[in-house]
Amino acid sequence: MGNTRTTATVYTHSGLAPASTRHNRVSAVNRIGVGDASRVAGSTTDATVPDAPTGLAATAVTPTRIDLFWIAPDYTGGAPVTGYRIEVSENAAVWADLATNTESTATTFSHTGLLPGSTRHYRVSAINRAGTGAPSASASAATDDPVQRAGRLNTRVLPHVAAAMTSSTVSAIARRVDAVASGMGMDRRVETNGLSSMAARLSAPGAGDLGLARGDQAGLAALFGATSFTMPFGASDAPQRSATGTQLASWGAGEYHHLGEPGASALDWKGTMVSAHVGVDLRVGPDILAGVAGSYSSGGFDFTDRTGATPVTGTYGATMASVHPYVAWFSGAPGTSLWGSAGLGRGEIEVDDAREGLRTSPASLLTGAGGASYRLLSRGAGAVRVKAEGWAGRVMVDDGEQIEEVTLNMQRGKLALELTRAFRPEAGQEMAIVLEGGMRYDNGDGVNGASAEVGGGLRYTNSNLGLTAEGRGRFVVSARDGYEEWGLGGMLMFDPETRGQGLSIRVAPSYGDHRSGVNQLWERGVYEAAGGREPGMGANVDSEVAYGIAGFHGTPYSGFQLAGSGMRAFSSGVRYDLGAGVGLRFEGTRRESGPGGARNSVGIRGRIRLR
Repeated sequence: MGNTRTTATVYTHSGLAPASTRHNRVSAVNRIGVGDASRVAGSTTDATVPDAPTGLAATAVTPTRIDLFWIAPDYTGGAPVTGYRIEVSENAAVWADLATNTESTATTFSHTGLLPGSTRHYRVSAINRAGTGAPSASASAATDDPVQRAGRLNTRVLPHVAAAMTSSTVSAIARRVDAVASGMGMDRRVETNGLSSMAARLSAPGAGDLGLARGDQAGLAALFGATSFTMPFGASDAPQRSATGTQLASWGAGEYHHLGEPGASALDWKGTMVSAHVGVDLRVGPDILAGVAGSYSSGGFDFTDRTGATPVTGTYGATMASVHPYVAWFSGAPGTSLWGSAGLGRGEIEVDDAREGLRTSPASLLTGAGGASYRLLSRGAGAVRVKAEGWAGRVMVDDGEQIEEVTLNMQRGKLALELTRAFRPEAGQEMAIVLEGGMRYDNGDGVNGASAEVGGGLRYTNSNLGLTAEGRGRFVVSARDGYEEWGLGGMLMFDPETRGQGLSIRVAPSYGDHRSGVNQLWERGVYEAAGGREPGMGANVDSEVAYGIAGFHGTPYSGFQLAGSGMRAFSSGVRYDLGAGVGLRFEGTRRESGPGGARNSVGIRGRIRLR
């Protein structure tokens, strides 16, 4: 200022910016002019607080960490920013200091140690020597653990679901085998017709020509000729069958399951699953049953995951389609069997929750199973049987969106007693009450420990229709605290052999000429039976394919015979079962042999079976 026009010795310099430095000197002014200047004096105004940071962003980078980023204020208040204040809130209403002063000019910060499912709101203020400035606009983020949550479901829920799927299939196969075992016996024959031929030759004139002492082959043929060792494959004693018949039988079963752990504190779940099974098998001999079963299971389960800061609710689903070939062996005693099975399945698991949404992943199942059944007691219409089952399985979940790969191994063994009490209201029909109780032991990933299982049901059998229907219920008791499992199921079996309908296949290998003299006369006629042909010692195979048609009394068939001597025979026709052991057969036959050429014939045969 050129002249204050006052003798006051004070002056105020206003309008300066914060943290401005100014140097001043003063000169006196009179009427003569301006005097010499005083010495220089300098001073700096105080700084003010910085402006608010901008661009605050919050990002959840792990289930337990949120990262913050912001932009430093354009105006620092005249002094450098030395740090930042970070505030946090759970509801954007009540704020607390997360960091009172970061003591760093860095514009990033990581909030760690959070629980999954945490939601946090943040705001940031800049700090300089004048103090803390105004806070920024708030930003929020929420942590989540969808991958870990899917993993918890897979390791906690899936073992029970996969075990229920496998047990349902194994039980269906076991019940099918038990049904067959209750009515199947052994059939083994050794016919020593050659011994009678040998006796006749020895008593005839010139018996010394047999040459047995010299090991003559003719003598051996006389001894062992017409002696057979027949090992039939298929059910015997079917009408008009000289050997065996193999009938294709079909069956179907279904089960409704309830599974869950509704009282679990960390992860509670419960829901239902439906399993359906269909199978077809054939009797490959009186003591062998071979077949294949197809299964499909689908379940949905509600869950609440309380692992994180806030509960997460959703649904867990699993579907599986599988194929299970099986084979059973029967000792001949009713109700006694031994069986084994293997299985391969493909399916999908899905997790759908309120926080992450739906995600799916492929899954596969490998199983191996076996079992045995033995009738301990049979008295009147009641029976007691002991049953054992065991299986091992591996379920694999592939990588998927927000789902990690996992492999689970499981094993189960079960030992049970079954009590059956039957009632026969009409001929060919039977009603049975079935009660079952036993223990099972589970081992593996996610499922282990012993538990008791009880059940019961009704079974209806109609031998005239070849039909068996069964309904059952079961309940698991004494299991792990909080675990629930029960199921309701049913089964239908259709075995056409009991009424001569459906496809039948018979194969009868033998060694030697297994037909008796009467059978030779019947099959070859008088000329061939008395023609002096030496009995053959080679292997022979008889086979036949037939199909019984409902409502049609005749059964069309085709067959062939192969003999070790080179003879081949082909036949086709229709056979009729007229009841009371009486049968009739219309047949065309073609016989071929090396030196003799081919012969064709058409004939009508009858048979009367005396009981």
